[in-house]
Amino acid sequence: MDVSAFTRAIAEPDQPAAAFAALAEMAAAGPGVKLFTALTIDQTAGLLRRSFSNMPDAYPAGGTKKIADTTITDLMLNGRKSVLSDGPDAVKENFYDHELIFSLGCESCLNVPVVVADEVIGSINLLHAAGQYTPERIAMAEALIPFAAAAFLIERQHGGALA
Repeated sequence: MDVSAFTRAIAEPDQPAAAFAALAEMAAAGPGVKLFTALTIDQTAGLLRRSFSNMPDAYPAGGTKKIADTTITDLMLNGRKSVLSDGPDAVKENFYDHELIFSLGCESCLNVPVVVADEVIGSINLLHAAGQYTPERIAMAEALIPFAAAAFLIERQHGGALA
């Protein structure tokens, strides 16, 4: 994990894009990703927004939508736990856009909540082949939480509030 690259990225003027891009690179080098997205979460407003994607043609950043009432949402927002959907059946069960996910060569999704000051402010979502996210790789993904928190807080500082 190249912390120095992230440190340089957060000093760049192109924020929060530079911070999220560096975070995606850390995820690729650590637990591994094919698709990496970051979702900003505003529980008070009941909204989320895709703030970053390393595959913007398939999953563009921007736009807001209502937070869906799903098992994953409950585990992340209330349980504050990472959620692994591993294998085609789990992805199909948990994601309405599973066909697009499969077309990108992904059959597993790890959603990691980012909690700051007792508030889930976002999630980082790592997608890869089935079986990619072992307990060790999940721990590596969770080690990215402080860096993700910095990226989400930079986004807030630069007018990224949802409400």
